[in-house]
Amino acid sequence: MNLKSVIKFALATIIGQFLFIFLIVLIVISMVQHVVTLPQKMTNEVTGEIKEFFLGKDPDLRGIDFQRIADEWMEHYEWTNPSNNMMEVGLPTDIINTLRENKLLLPPSILSTITSLKKQKKELWIKDLSYQLMPRDLVFTTISDSNNGTRIVVSQITTYLGKYTIKYIGTSVSEMNFEDDTVIFDKVLKKQRLKQEKELILAISEAYNPGLDLPVPGGNDNIVGEGTEFIRPVIGMYRISSKFGSRIHPVTHKFSFHQGTDYAVPIGTSIYSVADGVVIASKFSSTGGNYVQIKHTNGYLSRYLHMSVRKVKVGDIVRQGQLIGISGNTGRSTGPHLHLEMKTPNGELVNAENYLP
Repeated sequence: MNLKSVIKFALATIIGQFLFIFLIVLIVISMVQHVVTLPQKMTNEVTGEIKEFFLGKDPDLRGIDFQRIADEWMEHYEWTNPSNNMMEVGLPTDIINTLRENKLLLPPSILSTITSLKKQKKELWIKDLSYQLMPRDLVFTTISDSNNGTRIVVSQITTYLGKYTIKYIGTSVSEMNFEDDTVIFDKVLKKQRLKQEKELILAISEAYNPGLDLPVPGGNDNIVGEGTEFIRPVIGMYRISSKFGSRIHPVTHKFSFHQGTDYAVPIGTSIYSVADGVVIASKFSSTGGNYVQIKHTNGYLSRYLHMSVRKVKVGDIVRQGQLIGISGNTGRSTGPHLHLEMKTPNGELVNAENYLP
């Protein structure tokens, strides 16, 4: 073997060893990253599951007998009336009525607690939720009563999840507020690895409007659909450039299913929420461009694509007719337009035209 061959062999050996070492380093780095990111991946998976519960299909939530829960904790609670030292059952009627009027039968944080009970049987849900809402302590105050001089009333109700504060004008309840017990609430969220989602969960909880009227009823003689109430996302009559259903895709030129309704609006057109709800997505994607997704209080979802500007962020509670963005031509689009998608509470894509006036 001549010197030239020896040099080539040596170089090949060195390069081979270098590549082998480089490969081993890559494998080690990959393994370390996997070990380091594994807890985060597990957290993301758990977070995703709970998010799906809040944002997606939630038949279990709608199957809960809220009236029974309310009866358990409000109307069956035993307490001693300080005015006569007699044992009474059930909170005073005026307090119960105010709770109903202010939709505080089930305060927002209750929904986060429901997630921890999701895998239990429905009967256990009612028992456990009632227990967590059961008053732990009542605070009384004396108010003036023009007829009887003075009267002792309940001014504060402390439960496991938080505290109700009750204010009076004369002898009538004038105001009632609920304040979450931050320590307890954060403990629940931490246990579910959802502490970073607290703001979003609270916003969604409030948007659900929990209580006796879940889901929120709607509809009138001028609205078509299944008893729901929506408005159009744009002011004025614009041409529908592409309807819901099968079509030839304008970009791919392939036969495909169009999941929404396209309104041929010029860039700069104001886009409004079709109903009350909470923003569960506000971001940019290569296909949808700038888009916003809203979960409505009646359980429906609406999605607005290809906007030039987004005016809301995740967690924002929006009202029907509120400005949520400005139309544009972002993402996979052949011209300025608004693409509107709608889903029913069970996740079924529907034709928005059938639900708008």
